[in-house]
Amino acid sequence: MIKLNEKFLERYLDKSLFDKKLNIALENLEKLLSHKGEGSEMTDWLNYDNYLHDDLLNNIQISARRLINISDYIVSIGIGGSYLGIKALLEPFPGNKKIIFAGNNLSSIYLEQIIEKLEGKDFSIIVISKSGTTTEPSLVFRILLQKLIKKYGEDSIKNRVVLITDKEKGALQRIKQKYQCDHFIIPDAIGGRFSIFTPVGLYPFAAAGHDIKKIAKVVKDSLKSYSIKSKENPALRYATIRNILYYTGKYHIETLISYEEQLRYLLEWWKQLFGESEGKNKKGLFPASAIFTTDLHSIGQYLQEGPRNFFETIIDFEKEPFSQKIPFFDDDFDGFNVCTEMDINSVKKIALKATALAHYDGDCPIVFLNLENLDIYSICELLVFFFYSCAISGYMLDINPFNQPGVELYKKNMLALLGKEKDINKRKELENKISQFF
Repeated sequence: MIKLNEKFLERYLDKSLFDKKLNIALENLEKLLSHKGEGSEMTDWLNYDNYLHDDLLNNIQISARRLINISDYIVSIGIGGSYLGIKALLEPFPGNKKIIFAGNNLSSIYLEQIIEKLEGKDFSIIVISKSGTTTEPSLVFRILLQKLIKKYGEDSIKNRVVLITDKEKGALQRIKQKYQCDHFIIPDAIGGRFSIFTPVGLYPFAAAGHDIKKIAKVVKDSLKSYSIKSKENPALRYATIRNILYYTGKYHIETLISYEEQLRYLLEWWKQLFGESEGKNKKGLFPASAIFTTDLHSIGQYLQEGPRNFFETIIDFEKEPFSQKIPFFDDDFDGFNVCTEMDINSVKKIALKATALAHYDGDCPIVFLNLENLDIYSICELLVFFFYSCAISGYMLDINPFNQPGVELYKKNMLALLGKEKDINKRKELENKISQFF
């Protein structure tokens, strides 16, 4: 289980208030587990036993192995919850290195680089979209599907395209019915940002060569561990810490920090999880992130001496999979022969401790999330930890942590301007407004 180091918080948290708020967190955990809170219709991620079963895992593995065997590259098309969690795990743990990502932006440069990478290579496509009509993945799927048909013929769609979508609804049903390609279901009662351990993530993990049965076991075990109704439950304590700091009125930003470059997309996933879940009714901490030590050379000055309106949450690992020894040079040209009894990880630990002390002395609250191992299974546990903390944090703010009504507004404008909506007057109204600014 993840351990919290709360020592850097002692001067910021009143013990009696912390205990009171921890009791409220326990009440909200009970509300979550009993499916009685707001948005409870989207909390089936708590019931992974309902769908993390051997039949599903076996079918995914069989299908994924076929793609692996016929593909140099497998393009995973998706955005938001259909992208970030997968990227968060496959960036540090790429497996067979066949997975590449598309449909997560509208950059023609990015897409062209993918097209160039696929040139002369065998490739297949995984499309991950519940509706099948999200702009970015839909348009990129059209472009890559055309290239796939041109390269292999239309008959190849059956064997080279896998659909991960709604059971019955959505635009991808037409592809499924016409070509009879493999398809897997995104459960109705799980929102995108909580869907990483459904076929949304499990299929790409299997296509990358990972053991999804072991991942499933870790997820089930973690769901049980962090459901414990105890004041020592680290997911509850983390949610409580965030809530207390937020309600001081002083702290508006939480900066999640990792000292691992390859965990950059884990931080991006976390930003979506908390940003979409909490940012409602003019409430919520703004989720920011940083990769140290890299970002200490860009925003380090601001973090040390800028406004004191943020706190830091730092992810740390006891054991790491690799270690590079610092070599000795006779002329000691840079003065770093003092480090020759160390490795890179030892130096990184010193940097972590030195930076935490400096920021603490600069009046910044800090909480550490300590994990034993840096591996794919520990990261899976961490995601489940964040699921619980996020849901409880939302309930402690008296908001629904499982919807995201705000993101629909820009989409409606965009679709109207693209001519995809039938309301011509709406389009003209938007064009008139836009003409005032562009």
